[in-house]
Amino acid sequence: MKKIILVIAIFSLSIINAQDLDTFDFGVVIGANYGSTDDLNVSGGFSGISETIKSDKKTGYHAGLFFQINFNDMYVRPEVVYSLSKTNYNDSEFNQTKIEVPVLYGFTVIKPISIFVGPSLQYTLTSDLTDVEFDKVDIKNELAVNAQVGIALQLGKQIRLDARYERGISQNIVTLEQDVASDGFIYEFNAKPEQFIFTLSLQL
Repeated sequence: MKKIILVIAIFSLSIINAQDLDTFDFGVVIGANYGSTDDLNVSGGFSGISETIKSDKKTGYHAGLFFQINFNDMYVRPEVVYSLSKTNYNDSEFNQTKIEVPVLYGFTVIKPISIFVGPSLQYTLTSDLTDVEFDKVDIKNELAVNAQVGIALQLGKQIRLDARYERGISQNIVTLEQDVASDGFIYEFNAKPEQFIFTLSLQL
């Protein structure tokens, strides 16, 4: 993980040194995310069952800050975002809150349209499966890496709309365990996201 962060930092600095700096932008981002995690595996219990429950996409939200470094025809855009993502598993809903730090590299296709791509570091804050009482939560990798790609539309100087596709790269196994007195089921799945993200940026 440290090597990934170092590569991102070196790549960002190399771009800055290679181009003529134009302007800096700073502001807030808000928006919605629509997607899901992987299927849910349920095992254990008094009857020793083992089954897989399909995941269904659901809408969450995000909000945060961005800092954009502009060059002639390109930009580097780090963001710090708080997000809530949701997934349906039959009658239960998985909610996960995270702090995400995308580092996006964008190129102007034709003004005011640009495309961008980059990694997104993700730190998991909470994981919860509604309608299920559990005694232990184990998150294998609280810090994970995702990839984002998207397209942006700049509306004047202060407003930007963009649409992104995000896919988890790192394995992010979440295990929820029940005590034997509470049926003793184990709920396990890979929480790496696959989602579409729609964001409104407002420059301050």
